[in-house]
Amino acid sequence: MVLIKKICAPQDVQATLTVRLTTASPTVSLSSLRTSSSEPILEFHIYIRCNSSKQPTRPITISTQGTIFDDSHRPEDGHMDNLALGMLGGGLTCATEAGLKRISFGYFKIHRARQDNGNALDLRDRPDAAFLTIPAQDTGDEVVVKHTLTSERLFAYADGRNVDDLLVGERYKAHLSDGYVGATWWRWGGLEDELKNKKLHPSTKKTIGRWGGEESDIGKLEKKGWVFGENRAQLVFEVEEGGGSCEIGIIE
Repeated sequence: MVLIKKICAPQDVQATLTVRLTTASPTVSLSSLRTSSSEPILEFHIYIRCNSSKQPTRPITISTQGTIFDDSHRPEDGHMDNLALGMLGGGLTCATEAGLKRISFGYFKIHRARQDNGNALDLRDRPDAAFLTIPAQDTGDEVVVKHTLTSERLFAYADGRNVDDLLVGERYKAHLSDGYVGATWWRWGGLEDELKNKKLHPSTKKTIGRWGGEESDIGKLEKKGWVFGENRAQLVFEVEEGGGSCEIGIIE
């Protein structure tokens, strides 16, 4: 699901989150690729920090479902991981062959069958629900999301390429895909403090009226432990300069 991003006036922006992509190691060895197919050999790290905020002492929680920040789908658990959906572009592109050589991570478009609780009012109860808390701006801290690939996974959707197609000295580049950098819902507060034991309503206070009846009575809902999302357009994601891509070198 590519995110539809709305733009708000600069003065209405509530917070800006800065994102950068790196790897745990700048190199991958051919020997490690050949000796094991099930051990992690490549790990992408995506760092997120709050760069500016109108409430700098409060953390921010986002729903990561359908974004590059969701690391809950793992092949070892029988799932297709998010990298197979094109969230890091086409995969690894060789920087030493003018982009003609590529190792695809997959570029699938998934149409999910209707699931029980798929429209549950509490976002926590929905299938594949995933959330992430970004530390408050005042802390200066950042959070990291990791996507790990084994040798088997690296070549799973690589259009027939394998370890024998890689050469010592080659460098490969991966890119963040802007359409998957964002959030599908957000709220001030952390999962383990302000939002602990709270029910997460998909609406904002301004859009709650569509539910009608008692389900749109903000006061009654808050007394029952419900909290509401914020305007998605007012949470801005920006990629750090030079942080939208990373390179991996091939060594013996």
